[in-house]
Amino acid sequence: MDSINGSNDSPIIQTTVDPFIQTMVDPIIPPLYRSWLHYDIEHKALVCVKCENPHAITRPRLRRHLRDEYKLKKKDYQPILDCIADLPIPDSLDGLPPVSDGLPARQGLAVIPGFRCTSEGCQFRTSGWMFMKKHLSMNHRIERRHQGTAGFENVSLQAWGRNHKYWIVDETVPPHSEARTVTGTEKEGLVKRVTQAQATMEKKRQEGWNILKQSQVQDSTPWLDFTKWKQLFLGKDIVLISESRLIKTDSPRIHDLFRISPKRLQFMCNVLDTLLSRCTETLETTPEEIRDWLNSPKRTDPGTRTFELGQTNATFKRYITFLSLYRLTDGRYAKYWKDLLCLCLRVAELTEDERMETYGIEFTEEQLHNLQVIYNLCEEQDEGDLEWGATNIDPRSALVENLFRFITSLLRESFPDGDAPASPLCYYAGVLGIDRNSQGFRTAYTYTTHISGFLWMSRLFMLEYALPKYRYEHIGLPDRTTYNNRAWRMESIRREHMIEGSYSPISRMINLLRRGKKFAMKEGIA
Repeated sequence: MDSINGSNDSPIIQTTVDPFIQTMVDPIIPPLYRSWLHYDIEHKALVCVKCENPHAITRPRLRRHLRDEYKLKKKDYQPILDCIADLPIPDSLDGLPPVSDGLPARQGLAVIPGFRCTSEGCQFRTSGWMFMKKHLSMNHRIERRHQGTAGFENVSLQAWGRNHKYWIVDETVPPHSEARTVTGTEKEGLVKRVTQAQATMEKKRQEGWNILKQSQVQDSTPWLDFTKWKQLFLGKDIVLISESRLIKTDSPRIHDLFRISPKRLQFMCNVLDTLLSRCTETLETTPEEIRDWLNSPKRTDPGTRTFELGQTNATFKRYITFLSLYRLTDGRYAKYWKDLLCLCLRVAELTEDERMETYGIEFTEEQLHNLQVIYNLCEEQDEGDLEWGATNIDPRSALVENLFRFITSLLRESFPDGDAPASPLCYYAGVLGIDRNSQGFRTAYTYTTHISGFLWMSRLFMLEYALPKYRYEHIGLPDRTTYNNRAWRMESIRREHMIEGSYSPISRMINLLRRGKKFAMKEGIA
């Protein structure tokens, strides 16, 4: 950003922003996109904060910028364009008003170390020393070797973009503590525009099913009629629900609702990785004939493929990234359960009434007890000692084994009434159907890949529950050597929890996958 700036003949008005206006800066851009954009209300400037050197950007340029620089597809960048559709933004950076010197740094823009010419009446400033040296020599006859005639001073600079005029910022002043004085008419116009932009965003948020209304439930498709997701999430903020499963999120509401830190959530995901290492050992040492039945949703027929890691690596190559054949924890399938774990740990902090009102998820007493146990064990860990990518967790620790007990309590739930959409796993199967980019729901075609991975991991956990290679000392689960007839042990668990018509979470997943494939064939790629 080495541009030379000459004098500025246009007057710069010294101004102050009303505190009311200051508080309205952040809500202009929805939380989901604040890691991409910032809108400067006073100057009507849109800033791309995702770039290494954040800069202002025009509306026409934004589409190409997101598509070419960040390789986003239309379905990913269109919601970002929609959120700024009604904001007043100049079509050219030349249309942005000048910023006066000495004010706090403008939010979102990069602050650049630079130099200012101290000669009287000279407005030259630059970020490059060689430019300053050349300016002093050619315009003021000042040479660096002459003591006491430096002719410049170090300053902090900002600019709207490359080859645009710099202004000097005062980094000792807190942001927005100074600005310009606006007239009553200006303030009214600004507030009106901001209010209109907020109203537009609220309308788009409602139209995108951020919070589902009864009228939107009635406007549906055959696929959504079958899944009943709209009824499940009626009156709920589906973007908040979907974001609650992420380790890191920009949503301020999630930060306000929950106290568990991203570092602790990542630690618990590392604990799940350790548990998966035990599960893969069990899978590797389980006879092939038993594994032939694991993939089968039928009571009397074996699966068409043997349940194995090799199958996962070959058949689901698009969805699991293996550094080696047995590194299951690196893939998307494991991430489905990590996301579920993050969601459960967060909602565990809420009261039952708060969980039902905000999320609509229902735990049994056993599940809630097991969840509280692992939450408390996680809280006992000194956060300063937690490593982001820790791999030294004891596979036989109380935390690992109690996490497994919680997972199996989710998988072994039965539905005497035939269905329980608010039960944790059926509920999360619905969460997987939420498309955060469109703030709506996935089509059958795009959903089946997600539910198939979630189902595969569920079967792996049930194999570990039925025939574990090692005993779980802390929860009293014996190893496989305890059972005289291991095949029947596996078959009894399979018939009770893992086949069609068993009225269980896995039975629900099987039905979603089977019917989803049929709907996908009818609907085609959407």
